[in-house]
Amino acid sequence: MKEYKQGVIVGRFQPLHLGHVKIVKEALRHCDRVLVLIGSSQASNTSHNPFDYQTRAEMFRLVFGDQVQVAPLPDIGVGNVGAWGEYVIAKAEEAVGHVDCFIQGKEDKNNRWFASIPELPILEVERSELPISSSLIRTYLSQGDEASFRKAMPEALWSQYENYRSIVSSLPLNEATDY
Repeated sequence: MKEYKQGVIVGRFQPLHLGHVKIVKEALRHCDRVLVLIGSSQASNTSHNPFDYQTRAEMFRLVFGDQVQVAPLPDIGVGNVGAWGEYVIAKAEEAVGHVDCFIQGKEDKNNRWFASIPELPILEVERSELPISSSLIRTYLSQGDEASFRKAMPEALWSQYENYRSIVSSLPLNEATDY
């Protein structure tokens, strides 16, 4: 029996990278079950969100198998405020019932999400030794830098390089990194 029964993680995962993997592994250490909510699930084919929900869910399946549950989290347009945190927890509880822990990378903005839910424990995972971002990986894909892509991505996704590259490359010129 672990410290928490049900943990939840939220992110866009555009794409899932080693920093995200570290957060999920930490969640699995502390929680019996882990739900990953894939944010901006309705968005795809844009510079900020090139991969559709199904592609991102498949990334999790390839890396974690059935160790985590994945569900969509559409945007509601409220930004990084308490209403967003309440929405995240409501969507998580729709999917899995009671949530007793939220797991995140160490980011101050996320703490504002749950200010109205002070009883919700938040586990913060330090990622400073992994200076990776999804936008950087999208740059590697748009520039055809497979070596850098492999250094930042879980090995289970290396075989998908050409697929991911074709998605990012199909965006208008320079749009994959224009933000």
